Amino acid sequence: MTISDSFHIYDTTLRDGAQQEGLNLSVHDKLTIARHLDELGVGFIEGGWPGANPKDTEFFKLAQTELKLKNATFVALAQLADPMSMLQTMPYYVHFKILERLL
Repeated sequence: MTISDSFHIYDTTLRDGAQQEGLNLSVHDKLTIARHLDELGVGFIEGGWPGANPKDTEFFKLAQTELKLKNATFVALAQLADPMSMLQTMPYYVHFKILERLL
């Protein structure tokens, strides 16, 4: 099966799901959720925006060394309208390989 024949899930639980009223995920919670999503076979796990707040910055920093994903590509929310700003706020930017995998 080639990548173009495949069905890929792009999960936003760690960003959109974490915005639910009353929900406050710790960095440990986010790492655990990412591992479970990978075990489920999710193709892309969006971790949010690395520079959004100190907790997300720490999450992306730890994800580089603590997430050993077997199925998923870990990605960050990208603001393509302002790529320079995006790059400046992502000092701990993890693998952003969506285009590479889809092309």
